[in-house]
Order: sequence, then structure tokens, then C-alpha cells
Amino acid sequence: MARMFLSVDGRTEAFSALSPGHGKSPCFSRLTVFATANLELVGSVLLVVNIGNYRGVQVDMESSEIHVTERPEKRSIQAKKGRHRYNLDLLRQIEKRLNHIEQMQQTIVKGLEGMFNFQKPFIQKIACADEVDQEILELLYQSQPDGVFPKDIALRRSQFRLNRFRVLRRLKAMNRRLEKELGQRVVEKRGHHWALTGFTLEIWGEKTPEKET
Repeated sequence: MARMFLSVDGRTEAFSALSPGHGKSPCFSRLTVFATANLELVGSVLLVVNIGNYRGVQVDMESSEIHVTERPEKRSIQAKKGRHRYNLDLLRQIEKRLNHIEQMQQTIVKGLEGMFNFQKPFIQKIACADEVDQEILELLYQSQPDGVFPKDIALRRSQFRLNRFRVLRRLKAMNRRLEKELGQRVVEKRGHHWALTGFTLEIWGEKTPEKET
């Protein structure tokens, strides 16, 4: 059952009408007919029906044309922020989660430190970027317990074309890598010398070989 309003010659009349076949349909719950004043009974009538996901269906009874207007879709977060800003926010969230996972990993390794049995190749794989780093660690191991100057490392491994500044950068980089993964340092500074830490010595072996001449 639908309520209809009809205006003819300035007079407005209201009456009810039943749309055959759709009286109980939820899609045709409202049916309103508007007629322009001072038009004949068979004049142009505009029919507006609210249906489902459509904003409205407009039917021109005179020309039998149907105009369907869809509801505008909601904009996504990416469309609101912009693709570049959305991707940046997404990368920050991923980086934050990765940092949280790394902190949890370090906490677990620290708590179970006495139960792990690390091997030398495993530490080298984490701390060393190339064979040059491995040679530096071997030289420091041979120089225990006193350690060695960075410039002496560069002189003893002259085939790699090192200087004391490059040696220092490599030593600090190895410490950063191992500290990030296991929370331990591979080398430490003793006065002006650099030597292996107790953690690294325990993995390399307690026996101290003769110093390299």
C-alpha cells in the first residue's frame, strides 16, 4: 500500500493505491507521485521509488525514460590519505612490528643464554660481512689477551688495503650486527687496543695460541 499525492488545478488530493505484485515487497515500501500544479490529469508525472542500494529511480511517465542514480561508494583509506602517504604509513607499521619482534628475540636469547651452544661459523655468519672481517677476528684471536692496535691490524693484513679508520669501522659494524641479533659484542676496546670479548673467546676456544710475529 502506498500513499499518493496528486495536485491538479491547484487542488491537492491524497489517496492510497496498491501496486500490483509489489504490495509486500520491501524494495517498494514507499511510492510517492508528484504532479506539477495546473497540469492536466494525464500530464507529466514524476515517480520516485527508493530501492535497495540505489538512491532513487526517477520515471518520466510522459517520455517513459528511466533514470537510475546509484549511491556513492565509500572512499577507502588509501583514497582518503593518498597512495604515497598510505604506503609510508604501512611501511612504518611493518617496521614497528619488526622492531618489536627483534626485541622479543633478544629477550628470549638473553634469558636462555646459558642453554645455547653457539658455534664459530654461526657467529661469523652473523657478525662478518666478508672474509676481511673474518681475517680481522682471527688476528685478534691470535693476539689475545692483550689485543692489538687498529693500525697494526691494517699493517698485518696489508693485502686488503686497509687503514686504521677502515679497521675501526669494520670492528664497530661487527659489534652492531651481533648485538642486534644476540645482544652480544664480538670485540671490545681495552685501552687503545682491540680484543675479542669473553663471549667470543668462549666460542673460539679458551686456548690462547702464540702471538703472530
